[in-house]
Parts: sequence; structure tokens; C-alpha cells
Amino acid sequence: MATKVEDQDLKITAGYSDRYVICRGGLCFCSYYGKLHHRELSKEPLAICDRIDKIYNIKNLPIIVCYSGVSHHSGNVHDRLRKLYFNGNAKIVKNYKKLAEISWKSRFALMKHNWQLLGTYFNENTKIMNEIMIDAGFEHGIGPANNILIKIIEDHPDVYAAKLTGAGGGGSVFALVNPNKIEYVLNDWKNNLNEIIENENVFNKKFYNYPLEIRTKLKDAKFFKVEINQKGVSLIKNKYLIRKI
Repeated sequence: MATKVEDQDLKITAGYSDRYVICRGGLCFCSYYGKLHHRELSKEPLAICDRIDKIYNIKNLPIIVCYSGVSHHSGNVHDRLRKLYFNGNAKIVKNYKKLAEISWKSRFALMKHNWQLLGTYFNENTKIMNEIMIDAGFEHGIGPANNILIKIIEDHPDVYAAKLTGAGGGGSVFALVNPNKIEYVLNDWKNNLNEIIENENVFNKKFYNYPLEIRTKLKDAKFFKVEINQKGVSLIKNKYLIRKI
């Protein structure tokens, strides 16, 4: 009901996973099969949102998130891709089917805590997402800042994958790393970023096809280690809700 209000009344174009997972908390595997078009309540399938952190005994994730410092409006990306998908763009539809297959395969990797295998799937996801967004008319695929942040850390021996999170065009990326080397990778990632920000020659050598001004925006990049949120969104007390209404 809440997602219908957001989509139809508030005109918010956003991914379902963004909205479901933050409410439920935990590490979730989500499926929205049958929910491509909105229908009346009770006339379309409910979303499937499995809390898999407890089922598979995943207590933490070897992930580092980097916010690029580049703000963006995710609806601008989602809206364009959604229209192309609805219009039956053959390349877009084919690649989204590939992403769906990667998703369920990734769940098996999580069952085994096989971070390297999961990294293989994430790298494939990054490649496909760049193809999708280039086909959709985004010159630099998932975005110059995002691709730069991925490229400066993806070859690190303790990084299993670097991947976009969110819509692209800005926002954040994350690195899936050796659980025993999180601090080392974090420091190297910061140092690699500082090098291309401070040294224009290094930037031009590695990223000659990207706009130079992106260096200025990357100065606002921030790094975070990840913990699994066990509680989701806290409940609002009824008396507070009533008073505000």
C-alpha cells in the first residue's frame, strides 16, 4: 500500500528494494515477480522479502561503502530505464534477464559465505549495468565518479568485487573484500583516490575520457564500513503519531 502511494500519488520513482529493506532491516533477498505493473490491492502478488542473515548465520559483511560526493536524483535514471524496458528494447530486456539470473546465483554464494564467488557475480553485474546505462543514453554508463571509484580499487588483491549501489550517475559504490583485510583495503582506496584528486597528470593518464571537473566533486567522497542493521525502521509511538496528525 505504501509503495503504491509513493509511486502513484507522490510520483516517486525508486527501486522496491530501497524501500522494503530499510523497513525490515537485516540482509534480505527480495523478489518482486508479478509486480511490474501496479494493480489494485490484493490483485497482484505480494513482494517476497526473506531475511537471510539469520537463516545463513551471516553476522557481518566484508564490505566498504564509498559515497562518491556526487549527488543525483535516482528517479531520472529509473524513469528512463523503465520506459525502455516497457517499450521492449531488446538489449535492455536481455540484460535485465541476465541480472535476474545473477541475483539468484548470488544467494547460493551467500549461503556458503563464499565471498570470492559472490565477487564474481558482482563484477558481472557491474559490467552489465554499464552496458544497460550506455544503451539507455548515459554517456559514462553508471557514472564517471562511480566508475572511477571502482577502477581505482578493483585490481587490489584483497578486493573480490567493486559494484554500484543504487541507481547510478552518482551516489555510492561498494567493495566486497577479504574479511581479514578490510582496514588495509580501506586505506589503499583512500590513498588511490587522493592521488588522482591531487595529481592531474595521474588522473589524465588513467581517466582521459572522463571530465576533469569530476576530481573536484570526488573531494567530498566519504568511506564507511558496513554493519547489518538488525532492527530496520523503529516504530513510531501511537500517541506521537496521533498528535502530529
